[in-house]
Amino acid sequence: VREKYLQILKDISDKCFEYNFFIYNQTNRINKKIYEKYKDKPIFKWDNLDACVYENNGKWYGIVMSVDRSKITDGKGEIEVLNIKLDPNKIINLLKKKGYYKAYHMNKKSWISVILDDTLKDEEILTLIEESHSYTVSSKKSDKEWIMPINPSYFDVFTYFDSTDLYYWDKKHNFKKDDIVYLYITNPVKCIMYKCKIEDITEDFIIVKKECKYERGKYDLETLKKYGLTSVRSLRHLPLKLSEYIGSLSN
Repeated sequence: VREKYLQILKDISDKCFEYNFFIYNQTNRINKKIYEKYKDKPIFKWDNLDACVYENNGKWYGIVMSVDRSKITDGKGEIEVLNIKLDPNKIINLLKKKGYYKAYHMNKKSWISVILDDTLKDEEILTLIEESHSYTVSSKKSDKEWIMPINPSYFDVFTYFDSTDLYYWDKKHNFKKDDIVYLYITNPVKCIMYKCKIEDITEDFIIVKKECKYERGKYDLETLKKYGLTSVRSLRHLPLKLSEYIGSLSN
């Protein structure tokens, strides 16, 4: 009887109450969105409850900490900070923008901090969390698969790949030989058009080989959203669901 009674109380607690773990409204909203998307709850690993982590497959993809503002930027007073893991080159560019700070208490090359005080929009933060979460996906295949946005206004990829199958990129990304890179063409195309392979890596260049060209619209943004990719704003790993979906279709 006691166990049944406790179970009933737990069900009431889970279904009838919404917990606010944090001080800031934005932190609580982000926490709710993380649970809705990944079913992950904040894990308070330390007794003082000043910090918690979000993890997948035992790997952290988000860390919320309550710290004094002076440890992050000018001013004083308690704030809530979110640390997110991103591509090092992206971090360099984000630090030039308002609302982004060098990672507090984490590797500053791989992590970045944001203050959850509504300086940045929820959607922008959630996009970064999605990218951070992609690094925790346990799949040898997806670890070697990337998606990269290409703006046709700056680079006419269609004309280029019509004349050759090889392309030389500057050595600024953490690719490895034999990695697969899907090229997503941005506005007005908005779909994956090419599958490429990292053919070789020299001291100066990454040599990329076009493996195939897809029919326009086959992997459009609406399709990508169904398989875990809400936006394509920068280089990132392919979500496992999307990797499995593309792999299940004939190229």
